[in-house]
Amino acid sequence: MLLNSWLDRDLSLSGRVFLRGEPDADAADFVEPRGNRRLATWLTWLTLVSEFGVALTFLWPLGRGPSRARHLTLLAFAAGTYSIATVRGFGWLLMALGAAQCAPDARRTALSYLGLFALIGVYHAVPWTSWLIERLGLGFG
Repeated sequence: MLLNSWLDRDLSLSGRVFLRGEPDADAADFVEPRGNRRLATWLTWLTLVSEFGVALTFLWPLGRGPSRARHLTLLAFAAGTYSIATVRGFGWLLMALGAAQCAPDARRTALSYLGLFALIGVYHAVPWTSWLIERLGLGFG
């Protein structure tokens, strides 16, 4: 899992053994990193707010109110979500669907979808989460 790339290998293995309930698993062997709860809470709220924004802008009647920000909300959602989520295929599908909804004269928006399509692949290939975890102070210690 990409997000767990910042975990110490031994801790990751002991956590997996503990969670599987294997007979030799001891509850004392499992140590939860101190920032897990804070990270989980923050990511949960961020996801809820961003998904609500995407839903609102795409469900609103076209050309009125919040619907004018539909491409911006989808691009922002994908840029944030797929930097962590390891489901490239679904991210790519959303980018293709967003690009398909672009007006013929909205070349910059369509290129933004194409750029984010590529960025989702980069997110998957580069283990950048360990750097982020260290910078936010969510690691061990």
